[in-house]
Amino acid sequence: MKRILTILPLLFLFLTGVYGQTGSVSEALEAYESGDTQGAIDAIDRAILNEKAQKLPETWYYRGFFYLDYYKKAEKGKINAPSRNVAEKSCQKCVEIDNTASREWAIECEKLLSQIAKYHYNDGAISFNNQDFRSSYHEFLLYVEMTKKYEPEALNHDVYKSLGVSAFRINEPMQAVKFLEEARLAGDHSYLTYYYLASAYWQSGEKNRAFIVLAEGERKNPDQVKLIELHLQYLKEEGDMTDAEQLLLKAIELDPDNINYLILLAIQYEQFADTFKGEPKFEYYIDKARDYYAKVIEIDPNHLQANYNLGLLYYNHGVTIANTLDLDADILTIYETQDKVTELFNKALPYMQKSYQLDSKRKDTLIALQNIYTALNDEEKAAYYKDILDRL
Repeated sequence: MKRILTILPLLFLFLTGVYGQTGSVSEALEAYESGDTQGAIDAIDRAILNEKAQKLPETWYYRGFFYLDYYKKAEKGKINAPSRNVAEKSCQKCVEIDNTASREWAIECEKLLSQIAKYHYNDGAISFNNQDFRSSYHEFLLYVEMTKKYEPEALNHDVYKSLGVSAFRINEPMQAVKFLEEARLAGDHSYLTYYYLASAYWQSGEKNRAFIVLAEGERKNPDQVKLIELHLQYLKEEGDMTDAEQLLLKAIELDPDNINYLILLAIQYEQFADTFKGEPKFEYYIDKARDYYAKVIEIDPNHLQANYNLGLLYYNHGVTIANTLDLDADILTIYETQDKVTELFNKALPYMQKSYQLDSKRKDTLIALQNIYTALNDEEKAAYYKDILDRL
């Protein structure tokens, strides 16, 4: 406002001499000074129809200024607001045609464009939070391009992570890599940067780079299970789980009480055990799985998954032994097998009961409890859980 009022008398004289027949720019300034922003916009839009006015950088400056002022008053917060778009294009036109030595009008427009860039950032953040990633990518990209051009020292480098994530979410992995690498180089070591950067490398076919990024991300963020899970997923997709155990053991070493890591390792040992069914290593890995589920329960006695899985391991082991019993075996072998099965079912029982307390509607738990009590010759309790199961 100060700038407009300062130059207003001189501009009147200039405009009258050059194209006094229209007076649209002077009308626009008068309207704006009186508080009529819409009137100023209408007048300046008439001015740009004049061939001589079109060639003057100040005409485009005022058009950009008036439209931006209208945006602030009436459309601020509206993504892709028409008034802001007009202001942006008008200011860019001013910068383009101002060939004067001082570049006075261009400099003023560059200041306005720097403001507009910040609005693009704000709109990008709103779109990102609303998971409209195509819009957030567009807005963040405009912010970066405009800020680099008009006020590079003001660039907020935090934008690179959001820009990279947006690119990945709209299936532009190479652009995601570009911007997430910018974020990493700028010192952003958050787990999300590594997660999406590794994902983008993987999706673009650079699998070795993905593993390198994950390894670095895990060192920088030892408490983030999502990176470990992604690493394990990629190992599985590659068909090589050789490093899975060491990966999780290293994570547990860094964060011994991290329940998520303990659960993942227990599950991994279960999967290893499945590979060695009927071999001595089966028992070795099953015992390992039990140990880590037990560690979880030590930390959190009410952990549903650990209680259920540990109970299920004992239960399934008992079922396997019972099903593999040779019906022609001698009586001593039969008794020994029965004792072993009974022992395993008794070990499974407290964990299944706890699982039931934590989630009374889980059918698998109810089936296991019914079968365990049947095997233990407690028909009353077996019937009790069968009745609950039937009513679900």
